[in-house]
Amino acid sequence: MSRVARLAETIIREDQLPVDSFVVAASAYLHDVIDDKVVDDVAAKIKEVHVLLQSLECSKTDIEEILHIIQNMSFSKEMSQSGEPLSLAGKIVQDADRLEAIGALGILRTAYYGGGGKGIQFMMNRLCRKYTVKRRSIAEEVRSLIIFMKNYYYCLRECTQTMHANWLLNEKILWSNF
Repeated sequence: MSRVARLAETIIREDQLPVDSFVVAASAYLHDVIDDKVVDDVAAKIKEVHVLLQSLECSKTDIEEILHIIQNMSFSKEMSQSGEPLSLAGKIVQDADRLEAIGALGILRTAYYGGGGKGIQFMMNRLCRKYTVKRRSIAEEVRSLIIFMKNYYYCLRECTQTMHANWLLNEKILWSNF
């Protein structure tokens, strides 16, 4: 989460965007706290975040914006068109999160959730077990992950909403030979 916050801060600085940096930082740090891949009861976690922000004496406006951002910024919400439009602060956090997702740790997370959330060891055991049965299985699994990431990179090209995020994404695409 701190990588997302640092990327968001960089986007604000490089693009010289007029946003409330507290709202951006808080949203960046809290965005995964309510992710249904991480928690069982999203509604309860949203209430918990609301109480936390109140205890920190955040304004009602800031609380509403932070909660709106973290509930509507996910890639799946955008793809399913079930999310509500984001403010500029939300777009910055969304871009930062997506850029973070295509780094090395993001790729590992993809493998983790690709294994049904059972972890990298589960994925490696599955790959190794397949390897003993069918010689090309590891290559096929890796190829499918690479194809997914390549498609994700190009999809993100269309989705980035800030100039610096777009520049960083293009740098990553060039570096990765996609």
